[in-house]
Amino acid sequence: MEAYPVSLVLVVKDNYFRGSIPSEIGNLKHLQMLDLSSNQISGFILNNILYLEAMTLTYKKFNMNVKGIDLSNNHLNGELPSDFGKLKGLQFLNLSNNNISGTIPSTLWEISKLAVLDLSSNGISGNIPLELESLRYLRSLNLSNNHLSGSIPQGV
Repeated sequence: MEAYPVSLVLVVKDNYFRGSIPSEIGNLKHLQMLDLSSNQISGFILNNILYLEAMTLTYKKFNMNVKGIDLSNNHLNGELPSDFGKLKGLQFLNLSNNNISGTIPSTLWEISKLAVLDLSSNGISGNIPLELESLRYLRSLNLSNNHLSGSIPQGV
C-alpha cells in the first residue's frame, strides 16, 4: 500500500529568530505553508528564496508545491529574484515590511495560482509589471509604501 504524503504547515512567527533561513528547510518535502513572519530574519531575499524553491518538487506522482509563504516583518534585503516563477503552486506570498529593493520581476505572472501578493513597505521601485494582469486568481494586491510608478493592471 502506497503512503500518501502529509501536508506540513510550519508557523514560527513572532519569535526572535535571527540570521538567514537555513538551507535545510528545503528538506521539508511536504511543506505547504511557511510562516516566519515577525522575526529578525536577515540576508538577501535571493538566497532565502532559493531555499524555498527547493521545496517546489514532484514527489512520485503527487505535485507537492508550497502554497503559502509569509516572510513579512523581517530584515530581508536585496532584489526580488526572477526565479519566483518556479514556485508554480504558490497562492499566498507576503514579503511586506522588509528592506527589499529593485523592481518587481515580470516572471511573477508565471505563478498562475497566486491569489494574495503583498510587497508593501519595502524599497521596491520601477514600473508595476503589466503582466500581473494575467494573474486571474489574484484577489489581493498590496504594493503600497514603495517607489513604484505606472498603473495598477486592469482586473486586479
